[in-house]
Amino acid sequence: MKRWGWIVVLVPLIAGVSCSSPNRVFHLGAGASSGQGGTDSAGASGRGHAASGGVSGRAGGQPGTGGRADTGGQPDPGGTGATLSDAGNGGTSSVDSGGAGETTTTSGGRPGSAGTTGGAAAGTGGAAPATAALSGTTGKDFGNVEVGVASTTFTWTILNTGGVPAGNLALQNNNPTEVTATNNCAATLAAGASCTVVVSIKPSAGGARAATLTLTGSPGGSVTLALSAKGQLRVSVTLNGVGTVTSTPAGISCGTTCSMLVSQGTAVTLQARTTNGSNAFFSGWGGGCSSPARDCTLTVSASVSVAASFPTMTNNLIFVSSTIVPVNKGSAIAYDAVCNSAATAAGINTAAGNGYIAFISDAASLASSRMPTSARGWVRMDGKPFADTLASLLTDHKVFNSVSFREDGLEDTSLLLTGMNQEGGLGTDTCKNWTSTSMNDYGNVGTAMGGPGAWVFWYSTTLCSYTATEFPMHLICMGTTKSAAVVPLVTSGKRIWVTSTPFSPGGSQTPDAKCQGDRPTGVTTAVALISTSTKAASSLLTPTASYVRMDGTLVGTGAELAAGPTKIASGIWQSADGVYRAQLSSTSFPRTWTGSATIGSVGTADSTCGDWTSGDAAKSGFVGEWTLDYNNWWHVYTTACNTGQTLYCVQTAP
Repeated sequence: MKRWGWIVVLVPLIAGVSCSSPNRVFHLGAGASSGQGGTDSAGASGRGHAASGGVSGRAGGQPGTGGRADTGGQPDPGGTGATLSDAGNGGTSSVDSGGAGETTTTSGGRPGSAGTTGGAAAGTGGAAPATAALSGTTGKDFGNVEVGVASTTFTWTILNTGGVPAGNLALQNNNPTEVTATNNCAATLAAGASCTVVVSIKPSAGGARAATLTLTGSPGGSVTLALSAKGQLRVSVTLNGVGTVTSTPAGISCGTTCSMLVSQGTAVTLQARTTNGSNAFFSGWGGGCSSPARDCTLTVSASVSVAASFPTMTNNLIFVSSTIVPVNKGSAIAYDAVCNSAATAAGINTAAGNGYIAFISDAASLASSRMPTSARGWVRMDGKPFADTLASLLTDHKVFNSVSFREDGLEDTSLLLTGMNQEGGLGTDTCKNWTSTSMNDYGNVGTAMGGPGAWVFWYSTTLCSYTATEFPMHLICMGTTKSAAVVPLVTSGKRIWVTSTPFSPGGSQTPDAKCQGDRPTGVTTAVALISTSTKAASSLLTPTASYVRMDGTLVGTGAELAAGPTKIASGIWQSADGVYRAQLSSTSFPRTWTGSATIGSVGTADSTCGDWTSGDAAKSGFVGEWTLDYNNWWHVYTTACNTGQTLYCVQTAP
């Protein structure tokens, strides 16, 4: 084709339309999207000029303005349309007469419309249709949150970043049990607008908690918020009285800060403390902890509340020293310092540090002589009464409850170095006034689990040569500064007692008949708490009933007694006539027929002396000890069937 010295510019044309003329040249502006087609009027030699149109634009470009045809030209046939490469608008198409059609290609152009007489319309390229698009924060970690308590709120903001409104908005919550979501988003969200959802989480259990919120629009798509939290459990302490409680790990320092949050499974040790001279002592925990142990460790599996009791010290305290003592300290008086040191460490001493004596004697100093005459009323570390006066304690053996506990509140079953007989007088053996460690010398001992007589003399001695590892010895420590009386704690229930006289197997009387004849006033029917070869003694107890001594002191429920051999609340060492029974003599031990190794087991013909019908000296029956409140109260050893031993009796009616 012949050209006229003009720059030939490739112009996209609509497919099937050509434009040719030696008198026509197409001009396109640079860089814009395609212009619209020009218009020819009558005449042969006019030119078509493209105004501000030109090379086809890329995707999204706007069309340029079409060129204007010169006057006098005739319309040419349209040229062949340009090849479409991209989404821009078409180039300019002028219309001439007589020229041959031509196909041109421009990168990215969309074909223009064919020129016609009177003008041709432009192509219609450009941007895709506008849409709605929801966006927002995708995650929120609430951190540690107490179980059962709602967290602080979080405001989730959702934005429509699209060009048209988002509609049909709907919120989904996959964990409505723990997550509260207040949806403030209307059904429609305008383009560029935002709305909120207010969120909180209330864990139902400890540990990792999770949830998902999803806001969906149509149009608009969806946006998701992943929620997480760690359920925490609360440990709370209530103080009753004057004292402090701290914790390990740190967090509680009560009375200032009395609670803290911990992870599930955390081991927390609570430490109850008093100060010397405060006239207060720690008597025990309530709630999640129990016992008078000053330190309580619990593994937290649920939120827990604990009460710590610090009563005023209106009575003297009595405790077993946690300190193991040597047998050769030099004198009985020398042991007083051990008790005062232990009391001071526990914060229960006087401000001067001299409020206790060790209840131990030697030839130069009786324990009773070192006790002030005004002193009376002793309670053990859990606040339960031990005894009222020295006279009632040593002469009448009125022990309400065994000593049982150390100054730190831990239960103890130790042997106690005393050098006494069961009346509290000087015993036969004191390791030569506490100076000898010879294997040829002995010392009298009591037991922390002992009642009448046994607390100071458990018909036993220790070799002075025994080491602390072989037989560790402890002390009875008694307060000296208080003078208020104490009385037994009275509980209602069925009576339980020990017979005042022995029962001998093989005689004319059965164990049940012995107890029926020995019953106290007001009891209609009684049986022996004893096993046979066909029944366990526990079958005679009502599990839910409380069994109490004559003084009203609780010995235990039927279920507690049946769980033996374990420690019981107090010993069965009072007879139906109200007498507190010490061992009969240093050679007549406080033994009670039981017939089985445990109260819940059936006996045998041998262990029950032929179901209590045989007095054969060659046979032996099982016995316990009435002066104890620990395991041995039910079974210690066996004794010959031709001997007489006491019986435990229980009320069955009314």
